Amino acid sequence: MLSAESLKNDYKQFGLDIEVLHHSQLIAQLVESGFCCGAGGGRMWMEEQSGTGINIERVMEAMKQHPDTLCVSCPYCMTMIEDGLKDLGVAEKVRVKDIAEVAAEAIK
Repeated sequence: MLSAESLKNDYKQFGLDIEVLHHSQLIAQLVESGFCCGAGGGRMWMEEQSGTGINIERVMEAMKQHPDTLCVSCPYCMTMIEDGLKDLGVAEKVRVKDIAEVAAEAIK
């Protein structure tokens, strides 16, 4: 098994020059760049007064990557994203899973 130090240091001679992070650092960075559905701010219970609903905006942003699964980290996001997928008519094409579900599947 390759260690992070091997990837970071020993493989430079072969042209591999990459930033190596511990997975916990990567997860922290991803969380900090927070892709929030907006429900935590109460938007789940608000009607949009103008423009597109935030859940629709978030789903349209995510769909640019053509995912088959969207991973969320809170129950509000689950509801908002599922509703956005339904509103856009793509709910049957894309699954929504909580990160705990993804982790549990990986352990099996």
